[in-house]
Amino acid sequence: VQALGQGSLWKITAERRHLFEVELRRPSGETLGMALNCTKGPSDVHKILISDMKEGVVTAHNAKHPEHAIKVGHRILEVNDKRIKFDDMAVAIKEASTLTLVLRRTEEETGNPQGA
Repeated sequence: VQALGQGSLWKITAERRHLFEVELRRPSGETLGMALNCTKGPSDVHKILISDMKEGVVTAHNAKHPEHAIKVGHRILEVNDKRIKFDDMAVAIKEASTLTLVLRRTEEETGNPQGA
């Protein structure tokens, strides 16, 4: 803290390997191919986990983008800029033809605790 007061500049970079964003385009009549498990927490905070995968838009995305593959166990944090409230996210997941998802990888994938 003293060094900051003397004109020194520190750069701090937070690495968020456990978070990633994907954009999915769903053609009319196609399914995403993922089952979700929702658990309600305190103050309307919901935990939405991907519980199963089937053939669909998500598996096609995974084949094209393995570095950003969506997997069972990933947690959906945001859907089209809607965060936390399940009802808002569920409507977007069901109805939107373009989805921007922010997901959290599992601890096993990153080697770090989820909160780190």
